Amino acid sequence: MRSLLLLALLLLSQFMVSQELMTDYSSIDRKGQTANKKGQFFFSWGWNRDAYSKSNITFTGNDFNFTLYNSKADDKRQVFADGFKESGGLSLPASNQLNIKLGYFISDHFNIVLGFDTMKYVLINGQDGKISGEIATGAFSFEGGDYNYDGGYPYNDINYSRALVLFEHDGLNYYFVGVNRFDSLNELLNIRTDNFEIGLEEGIDAGIVVPKTRSKILNNAEIYDSNNSGFGFAANLGLNFTFFKYFFLKPQFKIGKINLNNLKITPDPTEKASQKFNFTQSSLSIGARFNLMDSHTKDTRKPYEPAKDDSGLKRATVDNPGQPPLAENDSIPIDDSVLETIKCPDVVVMYKEKFGAATDETGQKKYRWLALYYDYLCQCKEGVDNPDELVKVINNIVDSYYENVGGDHEKISKISKCRPKPTEKK
Repeated sequence: MRSLLLLALLLLSQFMVSQELMTDYSSIDRKGQTANKKGQFFFSWGWNRDAYSKSNITFTGNDFNFTLYNSKADDKRQVFADGFKESGGLSLPASNQLNIKLGYFISDHFNIVLGFDTMKYVLINGQDGKISGEIATGAFSFEGGDYNYDGGYPYNDINYSRALVLFEHDGLNYYFVGVNRFDSLNELLNIRTDNFEIGLEEGIDAGIVVPKTRSKILNNAEIYDSNNSGFGFAANLGLNFTFFKYFFLKPQFKIGKINLNNLKITPDPTEKASQKFNFTQSSLSIGARFNLMDSHTKDTRKPYEPAKDDSGLKRATVDNPGQPPLAENDSIPIDDSVLETIKCPDVVVMYKEKFGAATDETGQKKYRWLALYYDYLCQCKEGVDNPDELVKVINNIVDSYYENVGGDHEKISKISKCRPKPTEKK
């Protein structure tokens, strides 16, 4: 439990830092496409390895009622001749140690997810442990092991032989709902491409556990069945490597707790087991993001395409540099004469000051985009070595501004050309 609290505090502190840090770095992407996730769905498929804390397991039946203390388990097995498997040796994740997720970005930074983790829990046979409880006299004697004890077991040493118990969750199936925060690290790491992104993702989840349990207790008939046996909750931390905007690879670490209070252990439905334990999980997933619907806030205008209706836009004056004027025919591209009306660097300073004064995330995002837009527009006015490239950058910023902020805020316009850098006279 201490480790769970530690991770929770770590995630909380990271969340608070990322709120401040990513306002400065990830809220603006030079092209903006990889960073724009609001409205996207995603699906992922992965594999996991798991480790478990020691657990007290209580077995209750018609002829027995005992508890095994500090029982150890892991997620890998070896095959016995009778079909049972026991732990031992290094192995890759079993074919059913899977992680499946379907999620939706409710904003650029937050997503909700429906998930399914199927893990494997195998009680290690041959370990020495402690037992207390009762096993009916004369009821059980199997493979040379006599587990009858008049008056019941005190808190006593015992070996977990196959005569006593065979027990595993061959599919520790955890169905959950979660919420995660995503922050792009591209700006922080100075990654200047739209086709690759590194993101930091952390979150929490909770749900039900429906294990498929295989057990054989005190030579009773074996059972291999599943039922809703309890619940779990967890916190996770991972990296997201996105390729070509839509495909990603995600290594993740998860820590959580599972409480199982209704485990089937024999064909008799009245005989049950219960246990609870902590777990850690390392996983690697592959996935894709996709859109099922058009964004309502996206500006669909192509570079240099006239706007269909911009009649409500304010026209700029020399005293109001915050808004470039529109041509009388309401066409969008800014021409050379319009650049003259933009007061540099006053307009950039103005929006940086507005950004600093903004108290809400929407306002901060809006003014950061506007400051970036006018910063490049001022460079366009002064003259640059590669004017055509700067035109593309500025028009990408316009698209990204409308995608991130929407059309209900201050309007900005695309440009048709930038001035070349003046040739120095000899």
